[in-house]
Amino acid sequence: MMGTRGKSMKTPSLSPRYTVRSLLGAGGSGRVYRVHDSIRDLELALKLVSPVESTWLRREFDTLRQIRHENLIHVFDWGTIPSGDAYYTMELIEGGDWGSRMGAPQSAEEVRRILAGVLRAIAHLHSHREIHGDLKPGNILLGRGEVVKVVDVGMGGNMGEGVGSAGTPGYVAPEVWQGSNADEKSDLYSVAVLAYEALVGEHPFAGRTVRDVVSGQLEGWVPSPGVHGIRVPPDIERAVMRAIDRSPALRHKYADEMMDDLGITDRAGEILGGKIVARDQELATLEAMLRTGSADAPTLVHASGPPGVGKSALLEEFSQHVLGYGGRVAIVPNPPQVGVERVLSSLTDGGARMEDGFRSGSISSLAPKLLETSEHGPVLLLFETHVGDAPHSIDFVRNLARYLWALRIEHQSPCNLLLAIETHAPASDGEEFERCMAITPLLPDQIEDFIEGTLGQSALQPEVRERISSITGGAPRALRALLADLVDRRVLQRSAGKWRFRETEQLRSLADFGAASRWTLAWSHLGENQQTLLALLCQFPNGLAEECIEAVLPGSGDRLSDLASRGWIKTNTATVSELTDHRQVNAVLEKLVSLCPGALSREERATVLLTIGSGGETLDEGLWAAEQSMARGDFRQARERAERCLSIAEGRKDVAASRRGALIIAEALHQSADDEGASQVLESPGLWNSDRGAIPEFARRAHLLGTIRTSQGQMTEARTYLSRAVELAEEAGDLSASLRAHADLAEIDWRHGDEAARSAAISRLRAVLARDFGGLTMNDERAALSYPLGSALILSGDRAGARQLLTRALELQPGDFWRMRLANALATATYYLGEFQEALSWIDEAWRCAERGGIDAFKARTLSNRAGILYGLGRFREAVDQHELSAQWGRRTGNVFEALSACAGASVNLTLLGRYEEAIERAREAYRAAEKIGNLHEIAKCQELEALAHFYIGAYEDADRLALSAIERIRDQGFDDVRPRLDWLQARVCMAKGGFEKAEVLLIRAREVLLRTQDWEDLPGVQIEMQDLHFRKQDPRFSLMDVTRITVEADRAHALVVYLHGAVVIAEVILANGTDDREHRDLLLNALGKAEESGAVEFSWQLSYVLGELARLDADTRGASARYAHALRRLREVADRLSPEHRRSYLQTAHARRLLERAS
Repeated sequence: MMGTRGKSMKTPSLSPRYTVRSLLGAGGSGRVYRVHDSIRDLELALKLVSPVESTWLRREFDTLRQIRHENLIHVFDWGTIPSGDAYYTMELIEGGDWGSRMGAPQSAEEVRRILAGVLRAIAHLHSHREIHGDLKPGNILLGRGEVVKVVDVGMGGNMGEGVGSAGTPGYVAPEVWQGSNADEKSDLYSVAVLAYEALVGEHPFAGRTVRDVVSGQLEGWVPSPGVHGIRVPPDIERAVMRAIDRSPALRHKYADEMMDDLGITDRAGEILGGKIVARDQELATLEAMLRTGSADAPTLVHASGPPGVGKSALLEEFSQHVLGYGGRVAIVPNPPQVGVERVLSSLTDGGARMEDGFRSGSISSLAPKLLETSEHGPVLLLFETHVGDAPHSIDFVRNLARYLWALRIEHQSPCNLLLAIETHAPASDGEEFERCMAITPLLPDQIEDFIEGTLGQSALQPEVRERISSITGGAPRALRALLADLVDRRVLQRSAGKWRFRETEQLRSLADFGAASRWTLAWSHLGENQQTLLALLCQFPNGLAEECIEAVLPGSGDRLSDLASRGWIKTNTATVSELTDHRQVNAVLEKLVSLCPGALSREERATVLLTIGSGGETLDEGLWAAEQSMARGDFRQARERAERCLSIAEGRKDVAASRRGALIIAEALHQSADDEGASQVLESPGLWNSDRGAIPEFARRAHLLGTIRTSQGQMTEARTYLSRAVELAEEAGDLSASLRAHADLAEIDWRHGDEAARSAAISRLRAVLARDFGGLTMNDERAALSYPLGSALILSGDRAGARQLLTRALELQPGDFWRMRLANALATATYYLGEFQEALSWIDEAWRCAERGGIDAFKARTLSNRAGILYGLGRFREAVDQHELSAQWGRRTGNVFEALSACAGASVNLTLLGRYEEAIERAREAYRAAEKIGNLHEIAKCQELEALAHFYIGAYEDADRLALSAIERIRDQGFDDVRPRLDWLQARVCMAKGGFEKAEVLLIRAREVLLRTQDWEDLPGVQIEMQDLHFRKQDPRFSLMDVTRITVEADRAHALVVYLHGAVVIAEVILANGTDDREHRDLLLNALGKAEESGAVEFSWQLSYVLGELARLDADTRGASARYAHALRRLREVADRLSPEHRRSYLQTAHARRLLERAS
């Protein structure tokens, strides 16, 4: 495992528990032995190093112990020997290292399989901010059954600290030799060297000396495997050649990214454990008990807590602390009478000597021996005996501890010996010799530390962490199981080195897959009074006064502390509700109403009345409580309460109350995205016959039906219903209902109408907001009006005005529903203003409001808006993922508009990723949906997106036809966000075909509109395009300085697409001029790195080609060849995805022909 085998060396003086079988390998700083561990009864590998290297070895051991993964070597025990040498034991891998297979080409799929294991391990290390730093063939073990293990971990240090070793020549990245710290990219470089060597059969930097090898890395370029006559699948070749680039900026930034390129996915089963968190106080207490100078300190500690709370993990962590400072630890197997005697020999270097008179299993004989061993340093005994074992076993441990404690007092010797045992019983100290330590579940604010200690760095929203805490009750075992389940289901995914929540399902629907069976089993062990107490508490999530609990369930104080220690108080209320016998709790609730009427709030009292279903006031109070739930956005609770009220009202034939309940149910269903269910409730026969006394209810019904039809894409019906709602609300004098209906009617006009309709909507909304509200605050209603007005201003180009208006509306402090919508609109406004980080923060706020209120109907829009911001940040792959999720939610909820918007957004990003036919399909899907709802704006936008993909393919006639069709659709409609893009696209087609004069007319027209709307992306894009046109025409108006200025400003503003566009134009200019312009070359190299990182392959290969040409002009033949090869790989990556017809068009474009001619 470490190189040399069969070398004769002196057998080390190890503990008697280890029998040395053979020397497996030796290197400059240590040796690895095959040993048998008698306590674990396992064949293991033991790594032994000199005292000088012990610090590094300890760091490696701690890293592997705390960051456990299926593809990282699993470590067991740490120790030292009298010579000062240090060691740890690890699993024994029967096989060899990767080095034994190097020297001949290996099959591409076998290399991919090995890389999967290596990259999964490295990705896990990196997510824990650890760098390997010395990846080489000898550090990749290949065992039987396709096992892949990475060893010698932790040599690269903690990310950003620069404390790691230099690595191995030929494998460590060139920048590390030049003095840079090792990082993720340098590790991935090493992986690429390994892969190249395995694929080709020879090292890419072969040399006779280390100097030759390092010089080759610093100065040379790596030829493609094909130069050696090796055929490699394109995806493997692209990934390896990208990661082996000598420039860090052009490599993958994260292991996840390289895995994606290789088609490798993570598996949750690989994550085997994590760091212990939030136990510092408990560890300090144990430390004080073991190493105190007091003779009468306890000798036995009971680690107490419910199952899965982390008792074993705590004691394991403490044992490693003890071993770390030279103490000794032994696990005492059952039965303890025999186990103690067995471990005595492992605690003494020469084995325990049993003098005459020693009686096996006798406490009086064992105790003195144990005290004798502790004279040489701290000793910790961990007993496997649990409270469920035979009573005499527990008694033996307690009696032994008592005897040891008494002996210490007699001899006045300091404490250096501690016995530890686990128990599920509540914490309570017994006699003086023992201490009970309560291990409690993790608090909600400690969940994040646990997640990061297990999975690595994360970017989870607070609501996700709160939900995870609620499901698991903070029990570490349940937390680990739930995290593994969420990763398996890809609800949690790692991207860009961090774990993120992927909204494939409702956050509130997440459940611990093992929760039901675990809590059901535990429920059966509770007493009836404990069950009743829990059922009572789950009715009052905000808490219930202790005097009320005591009044209805005397003696509950002790039961509360017991339940808290078992983790029940933090348990999900839904779990308790499912397990409860409701007849049992109803009697207690009736007693509560009669005994403590003044202690309950009105809403709590209504909750109780609805639960027990008695009392004449139940219906009125229940409906009032349902409306309170609606007002704060708790739609699930509102629906449950209203359904109970509707059942009571129908039994009493109370039509007015039935209507009131039906309206609440329908609105709750609509907000939860169940529009079909909401429509059925509102169209149920018998409730909605004409009734002049119920005009407000009919107005509310019309409004609801209007919003439902809007989300279903039935705009004509929606307008009819909403107009009727305004009329009825005005007739009833209900200003609040009138304002809300006005707001939704205006949204149809600005979102789906033409320029005239939008302008009219803006004027109408301004007039309504200016009305005299007669002293009424009506915050939600005013927010409802501000939202469509702000959105209309965004669409008309007044983004700064929209931001000001929407921010003022938020100051009204509306409820979650309108706060969510305003935050969504603010995200869009700030996005168009180019302030992406602020836009992301608004999106996160909108998402939080939606989750808090269960507002699934708007989840699609939130996801699409987030995708738009990710696009602005150049994170195109993530943007596609968010758009796909948005489309999924739009289809689930029947919201045609949101589904088509998501498909359109996906098309934009797929085009940038060079996945043109996928982009065309998404654009067509969006077009079909836009046709269905008759939205001319979206129809034109979809045609523009399809045309853009055709343009990049080189199908210029198709692009021109689609653009002309879109222009015809929106003629005289305004749509200042679409028309300039269509003019710009037509201009690009004209330029490709040599029609420069027409192109200039189109670009001038587009620029005029964009100067008014100040679009952060399209305006500089058109300005760069105009300069490109001037350059091609050799027009004196061309200014390289202007193009550079716009490009650099775009980089500062994180407008990546503009930056890459400008870089390509600059590249063509300096190539045509043949200038040796170092500043611009640095810009091109930086742009190429960003294109690679974002996946913008079209920009990537064009920039790489130009850099190759510039290298050729500098007579850098190898550099030019490498850049051409890279460009060709990227070009082929795009072409290979296309149909034969589109491939022919693509390869006939001017840029592609130029590259192919150079490559030939």
